[in-house]
Amino acid sequence: MERGRLAIVLSIGAACGCTPMVARPVFPRGETAGPMSIRLDHLRKDRVAIAVKGSERVSGAWLHAGAVASATCGAGVAATAIGPEQHGLEPQSGDEILVEMQFPGAAMTDSLAQESTLSVEVASDPPACLRVPLAGSDPKLTYQLGSGGGPWNAGMNGGAFVPLSGKNDVGWGVFEWNPFRISRWTGPVRPTVDVGLAFVTRMFSLHTGAMLMAFPLVFRHAAVGVGAGYEVRPSWLHDSVDGDRFKWVHGPRVELDLVYINPPLLGFPPHEKLQKLGIGVWAARLDADHFAATVLGLSLVRN
Repeated sequence: MERGRLAIVLSIGAACGCTPMVARPVFPRGETAGPMSIRLDHLRKDRVAIAVKGSERVSGAWLHAGAVASATCGAGVAATAIGPEQHGLEPQSGDEILVEMQFPGAAMTDSLAQESTLSVEVASDPPACLRVPLAGSDPKLTYQLGSGGGPWNAGMNGGAFVPLSGKNDVGWGVFEWNPFRISRWTGPVRPTVDVGLAFVTRMFSLHTGAMLMAFPLVFRHAAVGVGAGYEVRPSWLHDSVDGDRFKWVHGPRVELDLVYINPPLLGFPPHEKLQKLGIGVWAARLDADHFAATVLGLSLVRN
């Protein structure tokens, strides 16, 4: 399995310059042994953070394939580093401290793709082993990305287009870049807003578009998406047929995306709703006063 899969999933916010997301359990999960207790607090990239109650320090942590009943401390993939939580997140209770454990990236992604357990050893006398389920098919083992019901998608696309008709009006497409593509899944569809610009041989345009996207064909590593919407392009022209220097260009747009997706992780949203990178083929009708064109475009898409 891919080494960076979980890092990709939990770094969705980085596409818009945001702090990488955390994934929090929707339902509490933890274990108590005498005065000590642990609670799984959140995941971030290759790190697991637990909330600890009690005076004993955490001396070791391991990831195991399989259910809690089969896990033991000292077996499985060991944490490479254990220490205080480093990202400024606060525990939910004042008598808890957050302890962060770092694991090899491949071990984290493999563990989240199958039923798995986190075992934590505390340095009591004798040492105690506390275990919590990390991933599984039980609906109570789901995660939530960020603070909302999400996930939000942030990304960009860029490419070029050519006229199918109206060449004398629009010229030839040189470059279209939408650095801001913001969307949020609502059931099976994803309302999407694009903001960007386009350079064409006869005009320069700002681009704003709204579209509904859906992915009717989903495979393990790929998905096919279709979308339809409407766009508005405030455009500054030179060498126009009617001599106008500015036009409000607008019209419908349809899009077909072929994207790479990461294999599914247990407890996370469906993998077609997470990170995607692929190619988009689109067509748009551009209309304005004394202006009409139909264009066909090809874009690199990232969400």
